[in-house]
Amino acid sequence: MTDDMISEFVAEASDHLTRAEEILLGFSRQPDEVDAEAINACFRSLHTIKGCAGFLDLVRIQQLAHAGEQVLDALRTNDLNGSLAVFDALLQAVGRLQVHISILNGQATTLPETDADCIQLLEEVRKVSLPTAPASVTDSAGAQSDEVVMVVNASLAQLIVIGASDAAGVAEVLAGLAQRMLQGAWSAAARPLMTRMRQLADRLGGPDAGAHFTAILELCMQLESAQRELSLTSAVVAADDADDGADDGGGDGEASGVLGEFVSEATELLNHAESVVVAGLPLSAEQVNGVFRAFHTVKGMAAYLSLPVVEQEAHRLEAQIQEVRDQVAPADEGFIAIVLCGV
Repeated sequence: MTDDMISEFVAEASDHLTRAEEILLGFSRQPDEVDAEAINACFRSLHTIKGCAGFLDLVRIQQLAHAGEQVLDALRTNDLNGSLAVFDALLQAVGRLQVHISILNGQATTLPETDADCIQLLEEVRKVSLPTAPASVTDSAGAQSDEVVMVVNASLAQLIVIGASDAAGVAEVLAGLAQRMLQGAWSAAARPLMTRMRQLADRLGGPDAGAHFTAILELCMQLESAQRELSLTSAVVAADDADDGADDGGGDGEASGVLGEFVSEATELLNHAESVVVAGLPLSAEQVNGVFRAFHTVKGMAAYLSLPVVEQEAHRLEAQIQEVRDQVAPADEGFIAIVLCGV
């Protein structure tokens, strides 16, 4: 992990957090007037921070961004109602993330020993505000899969709060999660991931407890990602195709690892850039900045993974987009063509 990579991450994350804070402050003043696109923008910001932090092995930032991302995801899918408590919890998390970034940037500031307070608060507001689904919906495969995602998220939050020092508590949470796997719609990747987590939990009493605990959290996040893919698949297939949806979700879960995470993250970033320019002219300065950030982030992650072809191409496109940001070149049809070809 080089100083240049940290500097790029600090600049990128600061930009995302400033934007998210502005949006959330607006919502905290009028919690009943939630704009879907603004929620999506906040979600993408924390999702990008989580992904980049994971690549850079910044575990606390990754975990906290993940917890905030789950609340925003529930808001954007209408599984959670906007309220003052929800937006205050998100603002607290964003503020803590800004402290993390300030420390990475070399600024002298105070940071609590853990982020368990923020993560627990996010989990609490997500649970309290969750609407109750009618029985006909709850019985569907998609709803079962959604429920499983919530179970995994709750377990992840419990693990973070418990910490590496409480081996018995970690084992208890994992045992409960394993018991829950006996019912509901689970990805094919779930059982091997659970087996590995429990093996690592047995080693928490040793000298490498911290590393083993971090690995457990990462595996739990992989499990959450696999279940979320399954949930999205189940939501769009017919009831008699539910087994096929589970297979698809399992395939995605098995394609875990750093490269798989990069592909997923880069695809989402590029899809967002494409959607911005496909919407047509005129393009605002903020939209151009969003497209720039997408290619800039892909470039940084590709450099970290030693993918020179991707890095060079993203850098070339980034330079062309920078000319539009600097108003040296216009944001016209030619610019749209450059972005689409780059995507």
